[in-house]
Amino acid sequence: MKLVSTPFAFARPLTSAPIEQPQTAPRVQLESSKAESEPAPPLLESPRLYVQWQQRDKDGVALRSDLSRMPKLSDAWSQAATGSGRGHSDISRYQYASLLPDMDGPIEQPKWLLRTEEQALDINLTLRSGRQVSLQWRQESGVVEASVNGQKQGMKAERTSFDSHISAPLSDAEQQLAELMQRIDGLASELEQGNFDLSKLGLTQGSQLASLRIQFSNDSGQKLELEFQQDEQQRQLKLDWNGHQLDLTVATAGWGSALNAEQSAASLQQYLQLIDSGLSDGKVKDGVRNMVAQAFELLQQPAAAGGSLDRGIVAMTGAAQSLMTGVADFSLHYQSPVERPNPDPSKRHEKVATQLQLQQHTEVKQQGSQLQLRQTQLYQLDASFYEAAPGLDAPDFGSQSYRYVTLSQRSERMVEADYQQGQLQRLQVLDDYQWQRREQTYLADELVADEQRGDHQQHLHELTELVAREHQPGEQLNRQLVDDLLGALVLQPPKAAIARRSEH
Repeated sequence: MKLVSTPFAFARPLTSAPIEQPQTAPRVQLESSKAESEPAPPLLESPRLYVQWQQRDKDGVALRSDLSRMPKLSDAWSQAATGSGRGHSDISRYQYASLLPDMDGPIEQPKWLLRTEEQALDINLTLRSGRQVSLQWRQESGVVEASVNGQKQGMKAERTSFDSHISAPLSDAEQQLAELMQRIDGLASELEQGNFDLSKLGLTQGSQLASLRIQFSNDSGQKLELEFQQDEQQRQLKLDWNGHQLDLTVATAGWGSALNAEQSAASLQQYLQLIDSGLSDGKVKDGVRNMVAQAFELLQQPAAAGGSLDRGIVAMTGAAQSLMTGVADFSLHYQSPVERPNPDPSKRHEKVATQLQLQQHTEVKQQGSQLQLRQTQLYQLDASFYEAAPGLDAPDFGSQSYRYVTLSQRSERMVEADYQQGQLQRLQVLDDYQWQRREQTYLADELVADEQRGDHQQHLHELTELVAREHQPGEQLNRQLVDDLLGALVLQPPKAAIARRSEH
């Protein structure tokens, strides 16, 4: 037999002696020694974090080491208010990391790569003295590219810029506008979160303020345009908050300023309830309803100085006073944004919108021994909106299944009183109420119901004889008697008023 050997196999001996294992230990030892002789790889260094503050003004760029936060509008105002003419400054904060040594040199030629947040605030004031103040406030943040010691570097950046123009040096009292600037700071912070509390702005607290205009916008879509002005005769507020528009004028002199505080407070609360109920009927959201009510209450605050009626005239009109409101005359107009959520071209006439008008006007005419009083109140609500169709949780424009509602309400009250030599000659109250509501219900684009409801009533109350019988000079008309006959001093929503009349 011929044995064939191969380099890939060991020939097994024919004896039973143990098989000798291959010697591998020396090889392992040599490899370990070789590994120990090689140098260890270098440890990775952590990048160094750099933060640099810069201030740029008319004198150039300077580094700031005393800042720990971005300045506010009120901070910038405190510096600008002591001078006059034009001023400019901006503060920038840069933050970046680098492995390169000596990268703490001046940051040069920054160029925005990405802005992640922007905010703009413009303010224009006119003071009672005639001095004018213009302020522009900008805030932005994001990522920039800049040169540091000749090296291009990406970095986070925050920047606040402030431009001011003051027509003439301010008096010590006018420099106290810092409180207003702090309130505007708070307003901007609230708007950033989508909130708006007008009462916190305290517009009527500034005795030095003749007019104020604010324009605000940010990258999240919040927008506000506000104009306010006041003098010895009236206050006026116009604002547009994300499309919700309010135009309100309140007389600071006249009938309302002459009545007692208790009657004024009661009438104010009745009007606030009327505003809230009307806007609720128009499906206006809580935040907007609060804004309109805050504006009305704010401008109705008594003026620090303002004209009023002759107290002698007021003293002789006790009976008429009992039938008139105690608030100052005003005109209020609110308009919501107009939305058309239904994509069907054939339904372009449908819209979601609410419009509310409220007015009060009081005329006082005196000629010799004759005195005429007339107070007119007007309430007008027009609204249209969608509701869910029966069996659905919300309007479904995909299948065209929904209920479309249009609403119209109108109330008017007129109180007239004539006096001759201090004696009441005529006292009348005219109430006019009307309302309409139409509901169109669609299921799968088919009009399955079209309901219309409404009513119109008018009432003339002749109170001359009643007052002549019940009222004595110097006394108030029996309030319980008047309440039973006419209800509240402030006109009521038409549907509620008509229901009340029907009960009697």
